[in-house]
Amino acid sequence: MALFTAGALRAVPSLTEQFVSVVIAARSQEKPDSAGANKALHLLGLELGMFVKREETGKPGEFDGLTIEDKRERLRSIASLLGLRQGT
Repeated sequence: MALFTAGALRAVPSLTEQFVSVVIAARSQEKPDSAGANKALHLLGLELGMFVKREETGKPGEFDGLTIEDKRERLRSIASLLGLRQGT
């Protein structure tokens, strides 16, 4: 049993539409709410996948003792595991 019908889902504004309306409302006030508009734009960017979450993997200094060729070989093995083609 479906919780929502297709019509009910179309009636609910998307997150993108909600964020855009918050930005418009925040900027159209007599004293614009810049912090609110910026937060809504940030959330919109997250929703649209505009930001890349970067994080380190591995322990500090894990690659310090490796030569360039050792590092290349490690990258090749990871690429192979991921099914990526090797470049020249």
